Amino acid sequence: ALSMLTTDKEPQRFFADKAAMVSATMCPTDLNPYSQGLCQPPPWIDMVVDFDRVKDFPGHFYLSAYSLTQKSTVAFPKDQINTEHFKAALAMPFIYSPYTIGNETFIEGSAVDTLNWESVIDCHNGPISTAVGFDVLGTNKLIREPRSLYDAWVLSIIIPLVKLAQLDTEVFKKITERERRKNTTPLLLDWTDLVPEDHWPYVLDWSYSNLSKLFDIGQEAGERFYHKHKAALAGGKKAA
Repeated sequence: ALSMLTTDKEPQRFFADKAAMVSATMCPTDLNPYSQGLCQPPPWIDMVVDFDRVKDFPGHFYLSAYSLTQKSTVAFPKDQINTEHFKAALAMPFIYSPYTIGNETFIEGSAVDTLNWESVIDCHNGPISTAVGFDVLGTNKLIREPRSLYDAWVLSIIIPLVKLAQLDTEVFKKITERERRKNTTPLLLDWTDLVPEDHWPYVLDWSYSNLSKLFDIGQEAGERFYHKHKAALAGGKKAA
């Protein structure tokens, strides 16, 4: 993964990834029948994110996790987020063990509330001029026949989230309809039409080629969304 970020040359990327794979297979592991997850909390996040700069972000930023202690979804604000909160929010059951911060234990928020619209909007203080929803999971095109055992494992995680995301999008529409009375403009980003039909079976693949394609699709979707709703995003009226 790191080589993917450090070079654009295919041969170098191939050999760097191969070396990383070999070193990973030689590392000892304490994985046993009593382990709570397959992987250790991701150690790479500090290499790619400066959490001190997140606090300086001019807008509002929240990271969600589900508290096993409180039995509810928690939204961490930008001035609170650090490495531990990221690991708590990424603790997808079976893949990662639940993560404990102080006396409170968390799992990934999307495992329970995929998009967490209500919690984020409710915990935000002050008026909201525009609410933008980024729903990358709520499409039935992600539900398909698996190509392999590994692909079936990935789909076993994603398919339940598809329906949860669809339900959450309906919640988003209801909440923002309520907020509309307070002059809030709700917007949903659409991107699915930019994915070629023959690529949908591979859209969940963990590969550099798929990552590159999805990055380009996301950038195109974002630019199209911005130009269409430029006025609303600037705090004015929704563009036609």
